[in-house]
Amino acid sequence: MANHLQMLVEPLDTARIREGALRILTEIGLAVPSAEVRDRLADAGLHVAGGRVFVDAERTAAFIERQRSQQTPEPEGAPLRLHSGSHALFHFDPEARCISPLTVTALEPYTKLLGALAQSGMIASACCPGQPTDVAPRIAALTQQFLAARFIPDPPLYAYSLADMPYVADMARILGKGVAVGVHPVSPLMLGGEEFELALRLVDEGTLASVSAAPMPVMGVTAPLDWVAGWAQAVAEAVGTAVALEALGAPRCSAFAALYVADMHTGGLIYGSPEHVLITLTEAKVNREVLGNSRRAAKSLYTTARTPDPHAALEKAAHTVVALLAGYRELGGVGVLAVDEVFSPQQVFVDFDIVGHAWRVVRGLGETHGEGDVVALVNEGLSQPERFLGAAATLARFRDFYWSPGLLSDRRSAKAWLSDPTDALARAWERAREMIATYDYELDAARLKALRAVVESARKVIC
Repeated sequence: MANHLQMLVEPLDTARIREGALRILTEIGLAVPSAEVRDRLADAGLHVAGGRVFVDAERTAAFIERQRSQQTPEPEGAPLRLHSGSHALFHFDPEARCISPLTVTALEPYTKLLGALAQSGMIASACCPGQPTDVAPRIAALTQQFLAARFIPDPPLYAYSLADMPYVADMARILGKGVAVGVHPVSPLMLGGEEFELALRLVDEGTLASVSAAPMPVMGVTAPLDWVAGWAQAVAEAVGTAVALEALGAPRCSAFAALYVADMHTGGLIYGSPEHVLITLTEAKVNREVLGNSRRAAKSLYTTARTPDPHAALEKAAHTVVALLAGYRELGGVGVLAVDEVFSPQQVFVDFDIVGHAWRVVRGLGETHGEGDVVALVNEGLSQPERFLGAAATLARFRDFYWSPGLLSDRRSAKAWLSDPTDALARAWERAREMIATYDYELDAARLKALRAVVESARKVIC
């Protein structure tokens, strides 16, 4: 039988995508709004004309081949790893069951919950899931970083703007960490924006250790509604940005091609749609075959649904099954709703059941569930009063063979359920509260005081 998942993306011609990316950078180039940056690029040997920078095919091809040579193969049998999001501005209030703006008071227990889940191994990484709306907007991101550092051991630190950078750097020094920098080039085909300016500032200061360029072109909105041309633009934006930063002195530049889809009624990003599932499949193929990249986490647990409802379950489950069958072993979006705007502690546990269900299918038949003497196994069941319920093979194998839902599925008969109805969301919130209550990590008092001082200094200066 044919591998249907492979057949879905087999027609995508990555040779044409690579050729198209080289032509885009040679013939169209990247717009550079800053005259200063244009001058620096010209001084670095790149061709600049008409407000655009052009990268010749030889230079682009050399960068691609160098990146391909540095990549390592994806490991066989990689463990399943789940990640939450960090961009929410709202939460689905588990008590009121409505969407409300995130506050510091709400984010504290949610950060503890993700810390507890990471501590227990249920997710691979923890973060503060969003920014509070009850502080001055210009220090919301710094407050998020503070909350992450307060309740999570070894949290990632990100700088998103030039204004934030000195304070994030101070936080990093207090915690003995580095600062992560990623550049999302502005689509279509523009070399600029706060992240690019931040990376360039760090280059000038000599403090940039590495940088990754990953664009966000949207098919039919900021990129062609065409699989080959859309991916060619994504590759061109990623590689062109990395080559430009490298020419300006940035060390360890890498490029990852990404492409997105939109709702054509609103123009907004959509996750969880059939087209987004196809993006996941083609993203792996393009990055592997053109840029030599391993997969990043599939965004299969992201959805456009705003609340933990059937809409969310549909999009998350369908995408997760496909992603796992396609070989992804890292999934992003645990507890995330409304693309990435809403966090729900209840959805976290619904997502665990969705992943568990899909993972059981992907595990397949298993190595020990088709072994043994056929007649002996049948006779063993016939000889037991409980038939096969009491058979040694059943007792030895059933825990591995059968997947047991955590909170989402109640498999009792209708009569049994009616005698004691269960509310899955209530059970999920109860489980979350238990984990929050028993989580006891908090940063030591001295460093916590120092971090508070950094945020307070930022509030006085930039607000």
